[in-house]
Amino acid sequence: MPAKPTLDKLCWQWAESTDPENVSLENVRTAYRLHLPTCKLGVCKRHCKGNPYCVNCIGEKVWFGKIEDSSWHDIQDPSEERRTPGMFVGLRNLGATCYVNTFLQLWYHNETIRKGEEES
Repeated sequence: MPAKPTLDKLCWQWAESTDPENVSLENVRTAYRLHLPTCKLGVCKRHCKGNPYCVNCIGEKVWFGKIEDSSWHDIQDPSEERRTPGMFVGLRNLGATCYVNTFLQLWYHNETIRKGEEES
């Protein structure tokens, strides 16, 4: 596979000659490399940055391995998780959940969204 900057240029080459109103699904698939085949597990020596379907060397051994429930359930007694009424709560950070937590807090503080009402 060519170097990423070269691949980026090749994938977007159609944009120089295509009118924006005539962009096709195939153009989009080419630009985002969605036409590339999935890499076979263990074949690549490193993660192919130019292939969105490559999962080699980015932790796939952990993904495809057996998950131990005890590794992410560290609360034995559910009553320890209870909060007092009116207290703010969030997500336990399991990776990138801080981003989700940010949106949940934003939406919670927007009274219209929190109540599920339509704005008039």
